[in-house]
Amino acid sequence: GAMAPYLTVLLKNRDPMLPFIVASVALAVATLVLRRALVSAGTASSRSRESRTSAASAATLMSPTSRIAIARPLLIAIALFALGMQIHSGVNSAKLFMKVAPGVPLEWLMPLFWAGFSVAMFPVSVWLTRHAQRDTQSALPPTQILWLAGALGGAAFVVCATQPTLPLLIALQIIAGAMWAAVLLAAITSATMIGRTGREGGWIGATMALLAMATVGRIALVLAIAPGSGSDAGRWIVDALPWLSGGAWLMAAVVLIVFAVRR
Repeated sequence: GAMAPYLTVLLKNRDPMLPFIVASVALAVATLVLRRALVSAGTASSRSRESRTSAASAATLMSPTSRIAIARPLLIAIALFALGMQIHSGVNSAKLFMKVAPGVPLEWLMPLFWAGFSVAMFPVSVWLTRHAQRDTQSALPPTQILWLAGALGGAAFVVCATQPTLPLLIALQIIAGAMWAAVLLAAITSATMIGRTGREGGWIGATMALLAMATVGRIALVLAIAPGSGSDAGRWIVDALPWLSGGAWLMAAVVLIVFAVRR
């Protein structure tokens, strides 16, 4: 995932068959590996079905009121995270790189955020899995990793807005991408924990809907500040854009910290 954008750049001026061949081979290998893993998982699952059934029956079931009380600050924070990420990756990143590295092609710099995201997915998922296994009876979502990632990612966005040197901006992009991986995985894990058992799909759907709404919000923002709009509000937004991503993430971290303290 981290190397894919750069492989695309390397292959784009070569034989057009190459990307199709590489993608087909990668898909075939992934399918074979996943098939073997799923067969092994099914065998292990049949041996431990009884223990899992007893664990599921012992899981704490929350009332609808409790679910909403826990989910409300989480959904607010997720909306802020998603909006901040959309503004940074979709609007701010290109402008920042053009200012600090005008001679470097953006196709080599823009994927850095998603490279950090891809690399961080595995260690974050391992941590979340161990957290869930260690505390199977807990109904509370992993808010700690959410507000920590929000604080670190928000700080990275703020430093990006100060127009640092190119090496520092590259490092900040990778860190911000890694923090978005932590936020996204922890958000989905939180939605699953709030919805268990039987309501996971609804809460995960609500989380995904917020991510989609943030994308629509970013598109609307770009249209509002497009050249020719001429509004004073549009000019103010353009001046504030470099700081909006960091502000949104830090605000989300504060919401989660207050929630954690109250709980």
